[in-house]
Amino acid sequence: MRLTNVKTFLEREGLIRGRKRVDRRTKVLEFSEDEATEYAILSHWWMAHEVEYDEMVELMKMAVEERDEIYQRNGYRKILQSLPAALKNGYEWFCVDTCCVDKQSSAELSKAINYMYRWYGNAKACFGTSTMPLIHCFSL
Repeated sequence: MRLTNVKTFLEREGLIRGRKRVDRRTKVLEFSEDEATEYAILSHWWMAHEVEYDEMVELMKMAVEERDEIYQRNGYRKILQSLPAALKNGYEWFCVDTCCVDKQSSAELSKAINYMYRWYGNAKACFGTSTMPLIHCFSL
């Protein structure tokens, strides 16, 4: 499974917001074994404007206007609001299905669909959003 590195994501976000130089090679998404890694997962309603895997990977290579459009999406704000809560609760890794699964890869999408229940079950905590900006943490 692919997970978001919480600290790396938040550090990158801080640099971007501060209009500071960001290493474009910085990876915020990494592959990891769900049974060997302690991670939290986001349970959420899918919205019309989610951030997808390819957008998250290419974010630093985009023109400022394109990147700013992604920042305005509810889907991006949902991720951004969840990660500090995960960090506060001691989680280095976080799974968000909208951007951790490459839906352009039929093999990866199929695996994600088949493994999603397992991924939720192996998560150490589940952060849920029902409406913005409410974030809840449930230890599993």
